[in-house]
Amino acid sequence: MSETKSTLRAGEQLKELRLRLGMTTRDVTDLSQKIIDSEGNQEFHISNAWLTEIENSESVPSIYKLYSLSVIYHVKFGDLLQLYGVDVQRINKLQIEMPLPQTHLTPVEVFDQTGTVTFPVRFDRGFDRDKTNLLSRMVEIWGEVPIAVIQHLDVRHSMYGYIGLEDRTLYPLLRPGSFVQIERQHQEDPAAQMADGL
Repeated sequence: MSETKSTLRAGEQLKELRLRLGMTTRDVTDLSQKIIDSEGNQEFHISNAWLTEIENSESVPSIYKLYSLSVIYHVKFGDLLQLYGVDVQRINKLQIEMPLPQTHLTPVEVFDQTGTVTFPVRFDRGFDRDKTNLLSRMVEIWGEVPIAVIQHLDVRHSMYGYIGLEDRTLYPLLRPGSFVQIERQHQEDPAAQMADGL
């Protein structure tokens, strides 16, 4: 499907969604005013003329207007982005394919909290926490864990970082490409931050 046809189809899908919800373009305009009042930004405004144009042409909405439609239609923002060919689920995959050479913090960003991920649910009792080992040798049982649970693992007391592929500051203690957990009590001390490797 060409980009033009894809964009036109996105507008048609937005119109179908609005009609399925039993809403008029005037309803959408009125509700967008509540978002403007809440956010204090006129960019969230959706007019009758604008909505009609988006639904019937190749126009692409701004992030503000797409946000308003997400709120008004009770649809995930990521799902509306996908109508226009932007798949937020691919962000993490693409970031992995384009690693940064320098050490940096790793954000924990979850776009679909209803999904699950394969995750260690029981570690081998013989696992020695003081020795470096492969994760596959430390885990006794893997299971499907809801992403929403993993999202709340230890983010209050820790941050997570990634050792850059060209960062050999603590090599061989911490190898380039390693993920590390940084406890809040050590965040002021850069050497201690790296010593808390996963």
